[in-house]
Amino acid sequence: MSSAVREATAAVEALVPQTSAYLGSIARARSALSTLSRALTPAEIAVLRGNGNRAATEDWAGVRVRADAGTGFDAGRVSNCTFGGTVLLGALAGHEPVHVSDGVALPAALRGSNLVDVVLGHGCVVADTRLLARAALEDGAAVVGCGVVSCSAAGTSFGNGLVLPCGVEIGGRDVSCYAEMPFAHAVAAATQRTDAAALAAYAAACAAYARRATSGLVVVGAGARLLNAPRVTDAWVGPGALVEGSTVLRSTLLCTPAEPVAITGGAHVEGALVQWGSHVASMAFVESSYICEHAHVERHGKLIDSALGPNSGVAEGEVTASLVGPFVGFHHQALLIATVWPDGKGNVGYGANVGSNHTLKAPDQELHPGEGMFFGLGVCVKFPSNFVAAPYSVVATGATTLPQTLAVPFSLVNMAGESIAGLSPAINEIMPGWVLADALFSVLRNEDKFAKRNKADPARNVVDAEVFRPRTIDWMVAARAVLAAAAGKAVLKDAKGGAVYTDKQAPGIGKNYMTEAARLKGVGAYTFFVKLYGLRGLAKKLRQLGGTAADAVLSTPDNGDARWEHERSMLAAEFGADATVKGLMAALAEAQAEVAKSAEASKARDDKRGVRVIADYDFVHKPASQEPVVVAARKLAAELQQLVSKL
Repeated sequence: MSSAVREATAAVEALVPQTSAYLGSIARARSALSTLSRALTPAEIAVLRGNGNRAATEDWAGVRVRADAGTGFDAGRVSNCTFGGTVLLGALAGHEPVHVSDGVALPAALRGSNLVDVVLGHGCVVADTRLLARAALEDGAAVVGCGVVSCSAAGTSFGNGLVLPCGVEIGGRDVSCYAEMPFAHAVAAATQRTDAAALAAYAAACAAYARRATSGLVVVGAGARLLNAPRVTDAWVGPGALVEGSTVLRSTLLCTPAEPVAITGGAHVEGALVQWGSHVASMAFVESSYICEHAHVERHGKLIDSALGPNSGVAEGEVTASLVGPFVGFHHQALLIATVWPDGKGNVGYGANVGSNHTLKAPDQELHPGEGMFFGLGVCVKFPSNFVAAPYSVVATGATTLPQTLAVPFSLVNMAGESIAGLSPAINEIMPGWVLADALFSVLRNEDKFAKRNKADPARNVVDAEVFRPRTIDWMVAARAVLAAAAGKAVLKDAKGGAVYTDKQAPGIGKNYMTEAARLKGVGAYTFFVKLYGLRGLAKKLRQLGGTAADAVLSTPDNGDARWEHERSMLAAEFGADATVKGLMAALAEAQAEVAKSAEASKARDDKRGVRVIADYDFVHKPASQEPVVVAARKLAAELQQLVSKL
């Protein structure tokens, strides 16, 4: 059984018998109508009738007061309501006003609403709502100006048990979901498909969870607010959540007052699981999808049959049948379909068509982007394609990529710079390592941005901001070997007679061509950053050891520190057995100074071009030398130089 899928299965199975905050509230909802209660007194009935209230039976037997309301029930706070079925009333007096909007608080009360089979907590507000039926409101909840808030007669699982067709739109990478699911479970189910028994066990565990979560009452959590919502049915609305002017159907809004979920601005959410701190706004459309913590869909964005990772956002465009990892920016009209992008951290530009999953035979093709990929304006990506081993690569504006496997990290794929004899005009040009050599500022900015903007709770979802991790370094080493092995094997020439390579000579560059200059530049960029990775590891190890400069640290294995062992192996491979700590630290100081210089230069090119084009450019743009990531890179270089001088 796949280890990641097995771990996911065990986690779900452990939740099923538990009384977690979420499942516990659903269990309470199931038994809510049997809550201990007392009948209304004749005096209370008289007050209710005098305030224009009506009950289904003349004796008001179906309207009762919760036993735990004590003396807090005040019939004078109930007006112009109609009661049907069994309605349990909570305390209305003695509670703080309910904050329903910015600067607006209403006293606990019931007015102008129709209630059927409802359990009210204490201090609730229900006002001007056409129908509140089969519902459990927890303390301090507010339902104001709504249309229908109800649960189906057959009950609901609140979206639990949802199955997403990620990657392959017609099925094959199905992801079973449950409300508290961490993103890693979705990734495991979508990507580890070789063990059918493991996947079946996981699906069965999710189905059991859905059964455990099933209820005959819609739940509105403590302090949650439903304001002017036309329809909220079969929904679990978590504590502190806000639904305003929007529709929520068969869904879970899993949150706490500290990390509320907000569905606002005419949004439509149906059959979805929306987690802590996320929001859907401004007429966005979410259907049959899972939204991980602190993600968002807004400005008419569409999320359909998809999983959206933590800190990611969709606006204006459409995401369908996709698994989208953390920190993906998708803020313009574009298409992302049938994509498995677990590592995320990329961007989809305006007009990008990612992708072409229908071959006229069936919509069964898929795309696997690499971490940090940038799809530029108006690109067209044809399926199937696999860019996983090409993280932080860029598909430049207007390029159309053919089906391919790309395994050269930090690359630029651009439209052909010239016509190469013997090559189809559909073949693009690739520049391996271009992002490292010519756009390093973007890499440093991304690391800084991911670290500072991450809102995901590490106990739920771990989002690693570091770009140069062991896996990325291994891909760089492999790509460098491919580029080095291709030397002298070119059979095509450019207009100046220079060597031109294809994937026949350099497997991994995909359906693209590469010039000799680009090959050499790629080898140089990969070598520099592989060395830098090892050198940074050495500096970290020295700090752990108290700053000792003993050369033995380079030759002594540390099996308890896998990361250092990987870094140490890179140092040995790149610098040889004769390297010394002092010499390596001097190399690190020099390399870090080059990083700062390169990052500033890559951003300064924007400044130079901007000043030529925009008259007051330098008055409204911060110069590259003052950019925080550049300043930080220079500061680190200076600190390392001081350390070397002490050594």
